[in-house]
Amino acid sequence: MNDYSYKRLKDVFSDYIPPFAFVDKNAFNRNISLAIKRSGTKQIRVASKSVRSVEALKFLEKSLGQKFSGLMTYHLDESIELLELGFKSALMGYPQIINEDQGQKIATLAREGKHLISMVDSESQIRKINDLGKKLGHVFKVCVDIDLSLTLPGLNFGVFRSPLKNVELNKKIFEIIRECDNVNCVGVMGYEAQIAGVGDSLGKGKIFDFIVGILKKMSKGRIYKYREEVVELASSMFDLEFVNGGGTGSMEMTAEDRAVTEITVGSAFYCPHLFDRYDEPFEPSAGYAVQVCRIPNDSMVTCHGGGYVASGACGTDKVPAVFLPKDLDFDKNEMFGEVQTPLHKKTDLKLNIGDPVFLRHAKAGELMERFNHILVFDGDVVTDRWKTYRGEGYCYL
Repeated sequence: MNDYSYKRLKDVFSDYIPPFAFVDKNAFNRNISLAIKRSGTKQIRVASKSVRSVEALKFLEKSLGQKFSGLMTYHLDESIELLELGFKSALMGYPQIINEDQGQKIATLAREGKHLISMVDSESQIRKINDLGKKLGHVFKVCVDIDLSLTLPGLNFGVFRSPLKNVELNKKIFEIIRECDNVNCVGVMGYEAQIAGVGDSLGKGKIFDFIVGILKKMSKGRIYKYREEVVELASSMFDLEFVNGGGTGSMEMTAEDRAVTEITVGSAFYCPHLFDRYDEPFEPSAGYAVQVCRIPNDSMVTCHGGGYVASGACGTDKVPAVFLPKDLDFDKNEMFGEVQTPLHKKTDLKLNIGDPVFLRHAKAGELMERFNHILVFDGDVVTDRWKTYRGEGYCYL
């Protein structure tokens, strides 16, 4: 998509009225190929939260072929829906209480060879799953989520996710699972968020980037050693089916980890603008368009809608970025609004009422919650419309 001019992209969508979301199929395919290359010998598990379209997920499954190990999902109902639609494996990325109706569906799917694997990191979660398993006469598959954050005095470099910070804590969890007749540990997962989710250039100055780089290097040794020790322990107690790690921002580092069998990849495929900040970025393939609806003065245009701000720590890095035309920037007081977005012209750019402005979201799948369809274009022609989760009538979080 980098080779598109404003005029060319405007011509592609000349028959469509903004707002709409879009994906460049060629760039999408190039990102798939690059993910295959950068994952090395590891399998790829696709993060559904970063895609949020069944048709896009099916396209990824087909394109990845033997590399595809399944989905990492973010909600139980989503996981069940996707398995019912034909996917074979859904690793729930986040612990969630399973009710009896959900449990019965999971058991039925398992008999059909479709498996939902629950994420656990505490005794309470395991006991609840085991109690439901006894009631239903089913053995539930689980994956233990370990904490890979780097903990320093006054700083947790990573995310507040799992409490399992050392091998002894993991050993207790594994022993609890082994006591339970209706829970089986099939995987270990560790997300190196401080590598995968933190860019190499954060726009806060060279000194800040230098410090982050040092912290990343400090993290790597601890991650390799700790994960290997936990996997060795787990393998002595269970027949593991996989060891999951990584993300789009840590593919090479995770691919070099001997303990890992698969890497979770999601944002790589759409490549939102936060991922421009890595030393080895993917290619932008997704975005959305809004329409010029006012011209308040000669140096500004105002667009209809556009305020799709990403989750995470509040900051201007979470607002959308103008893709085309490039000579526009948001207003620092109004930024991106719920129903209108004013944009400053940095040159004598000519825009008229009704013209589109093309934007990129800060994060990947969250954008798709705003649209029912994704317009897929190949070259200079729109060739497909992929329904989003929203277009399918799904709403999970």
